[in-house]
Amino acid sequence: MTPGEALGVAVQVAVALAGFTGVVAVFGTNPVHEWSPLNRLRVRLLLTMSSIPVALCLLAVVLLTTGLYETVIWRSVSAVAALAFLMATVMAQRGMSRVPASELNRSDGSRSTFYTTGAVGAAAILLLIYNVFLLGAFWPLLTAVVVAMMAALLQFVRLVFLRPGGTAK
Repeated sequence: MTPGEALGVAVQVAVALAGFTGVVAVFGTNPVHEWSPLNRLRVRLLLTMSSIPVALCLLAVVLLTTGLYETVIWRSVSAVAALAFLMATVMAQRGMSRVPASELNRSDGSRSTFYTTGAVGAAAILLLIYNVFLLGAFWPLLTAVVVAMMAALLQFVRLVFLRPGGTAK
């Protein structure tokens, strides 16, 4: 599979995840603005972790058409990706700190899931930084995109299996 084909597949998956978020929001028992802070954070994380891969993949596809050396493309997009994921991490950390402790205690595994996902995300960011300065390869960028989409998928599954009020069915 060529990098262009892999990027195309990644865009399709990320757009599908974002679209399914809309389905969850529409068919939930309450409007999104009435959801618990934790579930609103989950929706934000899902949208962020599916929209960043879309943007990165589209940027990479555009750069592939320019005739630039691929190492320049992968280093450039990896630098943008590292910045985007770092900003998303700060946003997620702030959002998590705003969720009341009582709600976190009621929700099974939210804190451990958040920090485990954060650790895997931090490893992906470090891989991107390594790619910017040393590798210049495609696979670290694709790995970071897949990690982000897996985090989005995890949030999607949690939203589907939890009621908007934040307690398990």
